[in-house]
Amino acid sequence: MKVLVIGAGVLGLMSAWRLAAAGHEVSVYEKSGHFAEASSRSFAWINANNKSPAHYNVLNQLGIQAHLEMVDEIPDAENWVHQTGCIMIDFSEGAPSTYAARVASSQATDYPVENISGSKLVELEPRLGSHEFAEGALLFSSEGYLDNDLLGEFLVARLTTLGVPTHVAEVESVSSTPTGVEVSSTLGKSSFDAVVLAAGAASGALAERSGYDVQMFRTDVPSPATHSFLGLTRPVAEPVRHVIISDKINVRPRHDGRMYVQVPELEPLVADAHDTSVMKRVHAEMEQRLQEIFGDDCVLDSVIASARSLPKDGLPIVGYIDQHRKVYAQVMHSGMTLSALMSKLCVDELEGNESELLKPFRPDRFNDTDTAVGDPVFNQYFIGKQ
Repeated sequence: MKVLVIGAGVLGLMSAWRLAAAGHEVSVYEKSGHFAEASSRSFAWINANNKSPAHYNVLNQLGIQAHLEMVDEIPDAENWVHQTGCIMIDFSEGAPSTYAARVASSQATDYPVENISGSKLVELEPRLGSHEFAEGALLFSSEGYLDNDLLGEFLVARLTTLGVPTHVAEVESVSSTPTGVEVSSTLGKSSFDAVVLAAGAASGALAERSGYDVQMFRTDVPSPATHSFLGLTRPVAEPVRHVIISDKINVRPRHDGRMYVQVPELEPLVADAHDTSVMKRVHAEMEQRLQEIFGDDCVLDSVIASARSLPKDGLPIVGYIDQHRKVYAQVMHSGMTLSALMSKLCVDELEGNESELLKPFRPDRFNDTDTAVGDPVFNQYFIGKQ
């Protein structure tokens, strides 16, 4: 099968690799370059933490497992898949109720969670030794993170070995027929047997230009729903050892001794990220919070505002968007967690083996009047929300 993958982020490159390895003739079109958009600017925490409804939680748990299976399949994968566990801390007086609610929701989906004492927390994360944690913390042992830059390098190398061409090209439209797909791009017109639409936040606009419907939030006007700040520190002698999420700050290590940083309460400022003075303020306040909790040697090197690929009900959109079943969408916010799983399912589905696992996530669900779009519950803040 001659397949075009639109998008060279984690979902596009992973699916292109799996399709090529399965014997299909694959090309990749990407307007900016490999891992040039959200995939290069992701906190890349692999988790199913507080993700609902239940079928979405299960999908993310299977996504974590698929990454771990990659380590068994490809020994080099241990370089970018890190099952460190995640520690959740609530610094507020409401910690006991926060922990109780998160434990209950985790246990309802058989998701591993453990209450740990303050002393155990400091043992696991010595950088927190200057603080007291009377209420302890929660440990989610199955979670971890991806070194997304190393994963991107691996995928590009594998595609090169398999002879998969990646073209810097912007796709203007796709049009399916009973026998294939006509693609118009800055390279001209081309024909394929199938197209995989994995263009992240740009997927909705491309679908609309092509006469199809992919219900995505627009990202041309930044907002806390569609954009977030991500800080990156300079290398430190002893980075944190786990993914750490809290009501004050989220931090996780990288392979190069640096750390990624998020500060939830700064997110409302993202609407003004174009303003240099706002970015300076975010940088200063993020660094101050980082040093208060983890030490003065943690110096922030940069802060960026990054767009999220976000379907309108917060859940993945996966499946054919055209009547001829030739244009297959893969659009989701949890792309890092789900990429290893989705790439395998993409091959299965393009080869005619429909997955029951993906039934709740089909694009046509928005035709159902009971499907909530922009549901207030989805927009509600909780510790660890990405």
